[in-house]
Amino acid sequence: MKITAAVSLLMTAASALCVQTPAEWLKSDRGDTPVLLTVQDGAMTDLVSGVRASVSGAKAERDPEMGEVLAFDGSGKGTLSLIYRGREDVLKGKGMTLEAWIKSDSALNGEFFLCFGLGSFAFRDNRFTANWINLPTREIYVEPEMKKKRLNYYPTSVSFHGMLPLRQGKWNHVALVYDENGRMFRSWINGGIDRECELLRDGPQYLTLKTGGRLRAFHGIRNAKVAGLRIRAGVHHPGKAPLMKHYLNQLPWQNKMVLTLDKIDPSLPFPLEVMAILEGTKEVHTQTFSSPAGTLHMEIPMPRTWSSTRPLYIKVYAGGKEVYNAMARYNNKPVPRNGSVRINPDKSISYRGRKIFPVMLYGVFAEDLKQVAELGFTTAGARDHDTAFFGIPSRDIAMRQKWNKEAIANNLYLHFNVNVFDPNVSEYVGIYRKLPKMLFWYGADEPWRDWEGLCDNYNFIRGADGEFPVMTVQCREMHMKNTAPTCDIVGCDPYPVPNVSLRSVAALTRDASRASFGLKPVWTILGCYEPKIPNLQELRCMGIIAIANGANGLGIYSWDERTQKKPNAYHAARRPEIVSMLKTFLSDIRSVEKILVEPNLPGLVSDPEKQPAVHASLKRADGKTYLFLANDQRREEKANLVLPGQAFTKAVPLKEFGYSGPVLNFSGGKCECTLPALAAGIFELQ
Repeated sequence: MKITAAVSLLMTAASALCVQTPAEWLKSDRGDTPVLLTVQDGAMTDLVSGVRASVSGAKAERDPEMGEVLAFDGSGKGTLSLIYRGREDVLKGKGMTLEAWIKSDSALNGEFFLCFGLGSFAFRDNRFTANWINLPTREIYVEPEMKKKRLNYYPTSVSFHGMLPLRQGKWNHVALVYDENGRMFRSWINGGIDRECELLRDGPQYLTLKTGGRLRAFHGIRNAKVAGLRIRAGVHHPGKAPLMKHYLNQLPWQNKMVLTLDKIDPSLPFPLEVMAILEGTKEVHTQTFSSPAGTLHMEIPMPRTWSSTRPLYIKVYAGGKEVYNAMARYNNKPVPRNGSVRINPDKSISYRGRKIFPVMLYGVFAEDLKQVAELGFTTAGARDHDTAFFGIPSRDIAMRQKWNKEAIANNLYLHFNVNVFDPNVSEYVGIYRKLPKMLFWYGADEPWRDWEGLCDNYNFIRGADGEFPVMTVQCREMHMKNTAPTCDIVGCDPYPVPNVSLRSVAALTRDASRASFGLKPVWTILGCYEPKIPNLQELRCMGIIAIANGANGLGIYSWDERTQKKPNAYHAARRPEIVSMLKTFLSDIRSVEKILVEPNLPGLVSDPEKQPAVHASLKRADGKTYLFLANDQRREEKANLVLPGQAFTKAVPLKEFGYSGPVLNFSGGKCECTLPALAAGIFELQ
């Protein structure tokens, strides 16, 4: 192929960015390439199969930089279509690199490509977005009458949103790289990392190209040029990828912090020498890491110097030279010895020396606080009729104080949002931290970017208060590990009802625990609002599933959805059946609170890989052992349970949580039983 001088110049620039042009694709080894679409002789052709793609709304033309390209017109009817005839398992065990060259005269919005069952990718506000990416799933039973309303598989797909805009009027290299071994997605724009998303879920996580599947690319694109699209097996970063990732989780109630190095490149020459330098002190902590597998955890005592937010410098050496250099910030203000709230080593929370199992409620107006307190909720999130905001901004001190007075009168614990960027943040933190029954600060809700800003927010709260923990709630597994360092309590909010398996409660609860490497408490928020209202059986099942998978607290979202624009929206107080359900559920919780505050005992009672629908754990309280057991399927499920030792012969269900099955009989520490649909219960082992 003849390459013009302009193409050569672009290739030189692209090589500096570590990205290849379609002209360079043609010269590359194609042994790992199942799809290679470029324009040749006036047609977009897959050079692997030799098949011409079907194209509409576009025509081939010559571009001074790229050579032959497809130019899509302004009709919005552009599309490219191709049937894949290659092997389905070509990506399995290797990962994937998906890339394209695009030049648009205006901001791109709409579908990018739909690839053979891989997923759906789009441009939103001129940024690359994965609407969904398909990974292996398991079939879920769906009641015949609900087949159109429930998904018959779990887990659901992965999605994420890009950050970097595309350059208008210039060629852009867009890529998505999946590292199957490291469970990491990275999107790239013009040789730079756009977004990183990490998978925490269990089981095999590979991508499959569906033989006979249709690739529909650039659907609806207008006034844009496309030079090529390529799918490769394996991890081929178009730019410099990080050699590792670091996380700094502060544990002020244990007077320490833990530096973790994760996703370490196995090609580095081991051993690694890790150095953590605490600026402003004489402390330097070092550790040698010999194995390329796993993660490195370095425990660092909090410095006993004056309290402030300080940098911790991280340096990693391999083969005699520095390979990684980063900085994280921490605040070493000590927790008051006589402070009212403590996070205990077992990850329970205590108020004035008494362990509590918190159940928080979102969205409560002042006039409903008495009813909410009587139902048994621990703490409530504030709402008010007089504001256009969804809730009451913490900085609106006068409005918050009006609500606070009513909450305190009803003996509810208090929590407040904090935003370090509010101009009067110091004033309202100073006021709220002194209120009776203050329990925690709410750091952020479902964040997906600006992790440094959220860490700054956390360190500000530590410096301004120091007594009360910070909770942040995350809904997406790929952002969990970035969320954990920004808080003391990692919240998660799976809302499976009505169309997703209740198994998502287990998965996201486990993800939240893994996010902090098991160092921090997890509170699981359960959905209960229009249109995601569970029945009592579903609510009980979600609660037991969360607790069996490690939740140290629960929440309900939400009580009241009314706004000034929607005064007739969902309001639980107007729904007696929902109030009755919540009353029963909270009565269950409060009746067994002394059991719930205890940690799950180590070891597996049920194998989650062999029996993914069965969720089981053990707790010990007041000298007795209790089995927590749930079935997330909407049909009967056989369960094989194994207890440590052989001391117990039967498990007797408590009246709480309404388990309707028989006593479970154990022989030799084993029990085979059939659990009713959505069964949930607590059993005393005898």
